[in-house]
Amino acid sequence: MFELKVLAINVLVPSIISVIALWLCRPRNAVANLGPSERKLALQPAPAVREASDSASATLVEPPFSTVYASLLSLTAVAAIWAAFGLRTEFVLWPQDAWKRLPQSVALVALGGILTQWIPNTFIRWTLRLVTLVGAAIVIFPTGEAWQELTKDRSAWIAAMSLSSFLGWLLISYQTPRRQAVVGFGWIFLFASCAFLTAQSFLKVTEPLLAVASVVGCVSIASCLSRNSQQLLPAVAGPCLFALSVAVASAQFNSYLGLSNWLSWLGMSSPAMAAAVSMLVPATQDGQVRLTRWHALATVITCLLLAGAIVGWTQVAAASGEEW
Repeated sequence: MFELKVLAINVLVPSIISVIALWLCRPRNAVANLGPSERKLALQPAPAVREASDSASATLVEPPFSTVYASLLSLTAVAAIWAAFGLRTEFVLWPQDAWKRLPQSVALVALGGILTQWIPNTFIRWTLRLVTLVGAAIVIFPTGEAWQELTKDRSAWIAAMSLSSFLGWLLISYQTPRRQAVVGFGWIFLFASCAFLTAQSFLKVTEPLLAVASVVGCVSIASCLSRNSQQLLPAVAGPCLFALSVAVASAQFNSYLGLSNWLSWLGMSSPAMAAAVSMLVPATQDGQVRLTRWHALATVITCLLLAGAIVGWTQVAAASGEEW
């Protein structure tokens, strides 16, 4: 009975919330909310990476998407994760245990992403988002006498949580919706492998990863079906990737297995690695079907290799009980 309750709260509820939000953000609503010039651009295919036939240089273009609907999707991710985590924390506003502040830290990241959408300067916008991620990482990092042993690695952990989320968020934002969908589906394998990692020592932060995977899965399906330049996945990528990083970090903080920090950092950064590989596959106006297949193949293989590495390393390290 408890297992069914866990599945309902961590999979069914987040999926329902995501589907409702995606229905509200369906293409005709999003386009109608854009200005005349943005609407004209949104109704045309706009590849995020354009490569000239005789040049290897590419220009990054972030297609327009209504800030109102992007904000709604960000809040959807927060609501889904908060609902899932409420099973463990009983919806306490500010828990004393650091790991229980996962929903609060995710909400802070979503708020930073929402408020910075109206900043036209790309560099300033992403710099502020990185600052928000660092602040959220500080919020989730445990403090007190019982955690003095973590003090020496405090800077490394904060950097790992914030940078891994930031890079994945940034790299996914400058790809076409179809490419984002492929990466999003690949990320599910990585969420599963990280769930396997956290389940070895701290199951309490494993369950919310099901909610993260559910949100990303629903949004990836919508991105795949989208025929315009909506940026659906980037709207939830920041909160979801940070939730992954916090879950993996919290499991390591509360683990007694002596697993290497590098294993956790690999799990946290794996979505960014997959997104980086996906960007290496060129996109041109010619041979779109062939290139799409190559992109999907490269992305899926990368995610499977990373997931396999995380699971394999976890099994060997947990069995030996020694830190690598």
